[in-house]
Amino acid sequence: MSFSKKTAWAVGALLLTTLIGFLFWIYFGPKETVAGIFIDYERSLAGLEVKRVWIPGVQISYLEGGAGETLLLIHGSGDDKDSWTPVAKYLTGRYRVIAPDLPGFGESDRLEKGGYKAQDQVKHLQAFTRTLGLTAFHLGGHSLGGKISAAY
Repeated sequence: MSFSKKTAWAVGALLLTTLIGFLFWIYFGPKETVAGIFIDYERSLAGLEVKRVWIPGVQISYLEGGAGETLLLIHGSGDDKDSWTPVAKYLTGRYRVIAPDLPGFGESDRLEKGGYKAQDQVKHLQAFTRTLGLTAFHLGGHSLGGKISAAY
């Protein structure tokens, strides 16, 4: 059985594409995605680092970067801390930006007990700010994060 040059090239291209995909998967690991690479790039442009802190009953993941007065940014429902990453690069030159994942969102722990309503999240946010030792800060949010910020 003989193959045409066209078939041989197609099989070769398929094998090469498979090999490149496999090497990409090995290098970046199964948890990383192309989207994750772009998120990391956006974080680096803004000078943001991922940090974690424990508040009563839950571990909170958050982004922090910049210098100056503290600006605490709260994400909306169904979102996470990285919703702020694209705009943070315009803020970190003037502010210390902190953008947490609320409990139950993003990389923060899910709650075993307790609710996810705005008032519940305000209590978690108060524990978060106490744990970080924040006494004076600006607060901003979008969607549910706006409601939480106003209730705070």
